[in-house]
Amino acid sequence: MSQLITIYKKGTLDIRAVVDPDDKSQQSVGIMRGDIVTLTFSVAEAILFGIGDYCTIYGNNYQINAPVAFKKSGSRNFDYTVTLEGDQYDLTKCAYLFLNSSNHFTDGQFTILGKPIDFMNLVIYNLNRLYPGAGWTLGAVDDAPYQNITFQSQNCMQVLSTLAQNFLTEYIFEGKKISLTVKQPPSGVTLEYGKGQALYSLNRANQSTSGTMNMFTRLYAYGSNKNIGANYRGGAKYLRMAAGLYIENNVDTLGVFENTVFFDGQQLLPEIYPQRTGFVTGVTSEFIFTDADIDFNVTDYLILGTTAQVTFNTGQLGGYTFQIADFNWLTKTFTINSNTSDQTLIIPSDLLKPAIGDTYVITNITMPLSYTEDAEAQLAKAAHFYLDNYGPAKMTFTTECNPFYFKANNVALQLGFTYRLISAESNIDRQIRLVNYTRNLRNPFLYTIDLADKVIPQPVIIKLINSL
Repeated sequence: MSQLITIYKKGTLDIRAVVDPDDKSQQSVGIMRGDIVTLTFSVAEAILFGIGDYCTIYGNNYQINAPVAFKKSGSRNFDYTVTLEGDQYDLTKCAYLFLNSSNHFTDGQFTILGKPIDFMNLVIYNLNRLYPGAGWTLGAVDDAPYQNITFQSQNCMQVLSTLAQNFLTEYIFEGKKISLTVKQPPSGVTLEYGKGQALYSLNRANQSTSGTMNMFTRLYAYGSNKNIGANYRGGAKYLRMAAGLYIENNVDTLGVFENTVFFDGQQLLPEIYPQRTGFVTGVTSEFIFTDADIDFNVTDYLILGTTAQVTFNTGQLGGYTFQIADFNWLTKTFTINSNTSDQTLIIPSDLLKPAIGDTYVITNITMPLSYTEDAEAQLAKAAHFYLDNYGPAKMTFTTECNPFYFKANNVALQLGFTYRLISAESNIDRQIRLVNYTRNLRNPFLYTIDLADKVIPQPVIIKLINSL
């Protein structure tokens, strides 16, 4: 069937060309894998495509981001292969910048302490800085403890990959809305292999989660060694899960394959430890601030031979750590010492000091039991996510779909949704997630799809851009 595509000139409604793509033309979309349309066609006269020329396909916008090559065959025949990329590729053109010493967003190498929402807000700010009025917005963002992350000359797409790995989640594009979360709602759709069913073919393979990580079914998980003290759980050196040293998955069917993980801020993993995010409610001087809502006496939880510290998460002192010189429980007031680690800058000062609303955490103390229990629960949640996503027997299924079945049943695939996969011959009946698909442009019901247990982060967009 014919499916004419209208390509417009950059930034206008002027038509560049109307093309009739051949049977090889397709849309390819994946979770954290990009969104690309490939048009192949032949015309009698050359078309002067330009960078930024665009079209709309299946309701999504695509544009040309590299010079278009062609092959001339015969006296009146030009063969084109045109690659157009979705809106998300604009992120590869946008530098992830932060404030310099003059409060201008020009610094490309920096370290900031923040939660996922803080890093994502900076992504959106930079996009709207480079593309004012383009409409980039923030969607759902998972909450997670503060992390200190260094960025060195990264673009906004590379930053999304960094955040997805550091916070054990995924980034998702819905038009120009970006979310940092895992969405896997049930589709309610069954994909069955067999005569007259949804699938023509079904290929199963083991899914490798990394080049060095082997399958594991038993996971020993630990947090960091901050704020637990010498008497924590019989002298344990690191935060542990309350229910036991390890968790398991599929041991009964696969046997025991052990692995160990530390959530200590290393290896692109979050740091989990007992902590309280405090808020500055009053400031007396650059050295003295109050937190009226603190619910424990810091002096009751000091560690012998260790000086308690305050690290500011936000504000002018964000990222800096100070020794606590005194804490007054009656007034809930902290007095801090100067930080002289930077010989060129002594803080706090008249210019760089605490402010009402700044957030901070206390370290080098033993936290009250409730905070330790919360941290242990966070550790268990992170461990289960890690085991479920990187552990036992991850599978991927590549299938060719039956376009007649899809059209008759009006099946429209949705990335990230789970589907019931059935193959009676292979004894398969399970829920699994749609992570990638290619869709024919001449027949919108003709799909090739990838179903998988885990979306493995792959910087495909960056690799593709670098290869152009």
